[in-house]
Amino acid sequence: MVRVVLVGGGHAHMMIIRRELSRVSRYRLWKRGYGRGWENDAKLRELELLLITNRPESVYSGMTPGVVAGRYEYEEAAVDVRSVCARAGWTVLIASVQAISSSERIVRVYDKQKDVHLEIPYDILSINIGSEAKLPHASFLLGAQAGAAVVMTRPIAELEPFVRRFFEAQAQAQAQVQVQTESLAASASENQTINVCVVGGGMAALELAFALRQRACQYAPQMHNVLVQLIDAKMPEKSALYTMIEHELAARGIEHRRNVRAERLQLPHAGTPDQQLSVILSDGSALPAHLVVLGTGAAAAAWLKTNTDLALDAQGYVLVNQKLQSVSAPAVFAVGDCCGFGQLFGDDSFPPKAGVFSVREAHVLAENIASLAACLAAGNAPLAADLKEYTPQREFLQLVSLGDGHAIGSKFGLAFSGAWVWWLKHHLDTSWMQQVTGSNKHAAPSRNVTPFGGSPAEAAAYLMSRHSSRDSFSVQLGVLQRMETDDAFCNEVRVVCRRSTKELYGIEEGSASSA
Repeated sequence: MVRVVLVGGGHAHMMIIRRELSRVSRYRLWKRGYGRGWENDAKLRELELLLITNRPESVYSGMTPGVVAGRYEYEEAAVDVRSVCARAGWTVLIASVQAISSSERIVRVYDKQKDVHLEIPYDILSINIGSEAKLPHASFLLGAQAGAAVVMTRPIAELEPFVRRFFEAQAQAQAQVQVQTESLAASASENQTINVCVVGGGMAALELAFALRQRACQYAPQMHNVLVQLIDAKMPEKSALYTMIEHELAARGIEHRRNVRAERLQLPHAGTPDQQLSVILSDGSALPAHLVVLGTGAAAAAWLKTNTDLALDAQGYVLVNQKLQSVSAPAVFAVGDCCGFGQLFGDDSFPPKAGVFSVREAHVLAENIASLAACLAAGNAPLAADLKEYTPQREFLQLVSLGDGHAIGSKFGLAFSGAWVWWLKHHLDTSWMQQVTGSNKHAAPSRNVTPFGGSPAEAAAYLMSRHSSRDSFSVQLGVLQRMETDDAFCNEVRVVCRRSTKELYGIEEGSASSA
């Protein structure tokens, strides 16, 4: 019997458990040719399948900004790991991984509930543990440990409950102030401004800023003055995507402090009248903050360096080859944010740490696990397995939720925004959740995409449309799908869209590139 152990409940692992290596579909993989000649061998048909994860729920990162904004309930974005594993024929162990020894083929874990340390042997191991928050300075971690209102985006499961408790406490405190005043108008003038600082560059920080602004609006009239400030969001200045985002930030009253970095966190001094935190910026200024949210990007889990014998890249991620296989341990795979490809694709920062790549890796990972299992069952060495190679997509659809039922999208060097973009994002996110959970509560609004047969000008008009009904994203999705396969059509649509972008935002034609 071959034992397959998955460490971590990331996107790729959830997909292969539910769809690719479930009790039924794993037989189908071998029938397609894996382990030829062994179809009737009981050893090949039997796999011992185990998932080790430190949480009973796996939160889908694509829906997290919507949860923070209040558009989804937490349960809508959470995968019940035990339920998914039970339906697929997998065993699940809720425990924290403390070490991996590829030389011994052992995973060492701590089961907190039973207060026991275990050694789990494996024949095949896959790691999909995500990443940790990248801290600009140790003071931010010290502040969080001291109980200050500082929260990181990783682990994702802790973000929304923290934000919810913060806003509820602020709303309750200001409601008490209103009771003591003669009128709501008087109390509004006396309410202090609540400063929310989002620290970090990239789309994650931007989405969080929009989501927090929307979440604050839900507590009106108790909270009249909420200032969301975004620090150090790095984006190309001369791009339609950047210009659209800047326009939406300004429209929602979100201050964007560019060209500065958050250097450190200053805790309030005991006994002083002002008990606010302060974020010290690289220009020497201090930014008062009631809540600090760190969207500062990804860092490798520290224990990979100290408690494993696996080869790592310069940033501390598990170094893998194009088959998603550890370069130092052929029976170990790694996918998602926790792995790195080195210079395999020309740049050690590619592919970026984004869920879309982890999802695409799932199918290759499943097939390679099945092929390696068949190889081991036949008594062969891991290196004898015929494994499939993974090639990350260079062009992918980027979607930024604005928190209020609108979103901005980018692909093919174009940027587009509106309600239809949010409905498209909702469709893609809920479709993924339904595939993994099998639950009807995640039913997407529409799955019917009609092939687009119109002209480039008509296609551009659909992409540039800012208003739509619940199901109208299907036309735009048809346009994008045709642009994937028809280069001439794609180029003509881009020309028309860039003219429209220039008229709306003043971006010169040719500079509206995707970030």
